[in-house]
Amino acid sequence: MLTQEQIEAVAAEFDLDEEELGEAVLDACHRAASDRYNSGAAQDLDDEDAHELLHGQADRQASDISNGGPGALISFLAQYCTTQDELRRLLGGLAS
Repeated sequence: MLTQEQIEAVAAEFDLDEEELGEAVLDACHRAASDRYNSGAAQDLDDEDAHELLHGQADRQASDISNGGPGALISFLAQYCTTQDELRRLLGGLAS
């Protein structure tokens, strides 16, 4: 896991658009929701209700993270990276 200092050092290399960061966080939250759904989360609900519940939670999570500003968005995305180079590649893909 990267330290906050490492995250900030890599983020400083890029001129990132907050909207693009927000979209990347929203995508990551929905991928996690899909994984939970496919793993049988909310089994007590029918498929449609389970899908709606889990993806609604993903929307709220992404919104909460976005409300924290660019630093919160980058920190959230960084949790999926184990090295500064991985984070650099991820952020570089958003910046281009």
